[in-house]
Amino acid sequence: MTNPPSPSPATTPASHWWLSEQGQERGPYGKAFILAGLKTGTLSPETLAWPEGGTIQRPLREWRAFTGGDAGNRSSVARAAKAVSVPSTSGPRRFPAFLLAILAILLAPTAAAIREVVFLLTGWNLAGLTSLVSLLSILGALALLIYGLVDRRLRPDLPADYNGSCSAAG
Repeated sequence: MTNPPSPSPATTPASHWWLSEQGQERGPYGKAFILAGLKTGTLSPETLAWPEGGTIQRPLREWRAFTGGDAGNRSSVARAAKAVSVPSTSGPRRFPAFLLAILAILLAPTAAAIREVVFLLTGWNLAGLTSLVSLLSILGALALLIYGLVDRRLRPDLPADYNGSCSAAG
């Protein structure tokens, strides 16, 4: 690939850049893409780069556009990071919902069994306690449903087919 000569890259702000790694030229790429690559580690500061139309190849760490010397760099880094953000699929956000599901499923039958055992052993009737536990399990199931709906609305970055699993597919 050939690049026609242009004015000095130090004085001309470039919107697109070429990269060279292990002798292979790639590009052109936008500044946000390169900043995101540097941030995530997919690009090395030692990767050779030159502005579109330029001829001088230097490591990315030497270009002012990719160091702290660029006045717009901070906002560019923030925009680039936002553009390539990966949705979090960690398990801890789903842990409370998991507990609610267990309570909703197991609490009412367990309370009924305990009530029967207590009645058989002591003759005490604990119907009120069983009703309270049943009510709490229904509220737990509703809380689980609401949590799932609210969690989905609060985290629109999740893929549509995300099911809360944190295990890696493989």
